[in-house]
Amino acid sequence: LTGLYNRTAMLERLQKSMQQNRHHEMNEKIAVLYLDLDEFKFTNDTLGHAAGDKVLLETATRLKYCTREQDTIARMGGDEFVLLLPNLTEAAQAEAIAQKIIQALNQPFILASGSIVIRASVGIALFPDHATDANELIERADRAMYNAKTGGKNIAVMWKA
Repeated sequence: LTGLYNRTAMLERLQKSMQQNRHHEMNEKIAVLYLDLDEFKFTNDTLGHAAGDKVLLETATRLKYCTREQDTIARMGGDEFVLLLPNLTEAAQAEAIAQKIIQALNQPFILASGSIVIRASVGIALFPDHATDANELIERADRAMYNAKTGGKNIAVMWKA
C-alpha cells in the first residue's frame, strides 16, 4: 500500500548497517525509531478503511520528507512504522528527526470527509548504546514507543535501561 520496505527488508538493512559499522570501526551511531499512529484505530473505524489507507499513504509521504536519503523507512504492519537512521554522530540527531516527524504528522490530513489531525508516539533506540543485536534494537525502540504512549502520546522517548 505505502511502497515502503517491510519488516524483513528493514531487519536485513539494519543488520547490514550494524555489520558495516562494526567492520569499519565507525564511531557513529545507528538509530531505530519505532513510530505508532495514536488513535489510528478510531480513525479507521469511524471514517472507514479508505480514509485509513489515505492516512497511511500520507504518513509515508511525510516520513520520506522528514528523513535523509540514506535513511530507511518500513511499515511494520497496521499503523506502525520503523525508521533506520545510520551515520549519526550523536543521539540528539535522532531526537531532532523524531521531533520533525511528530510536527509533520501534526499537520492536518485532508480527507474526503474533511480534515483530521493524526498524532504519533515515537520510541528511539541506538546502536551500539542500547543494543548490539538488530532484533533487540528494534524491540527496545518498540518498548520506548510504548513508554511514549503511556507518557502522554504525541512525543518521542529514548530507550532507557
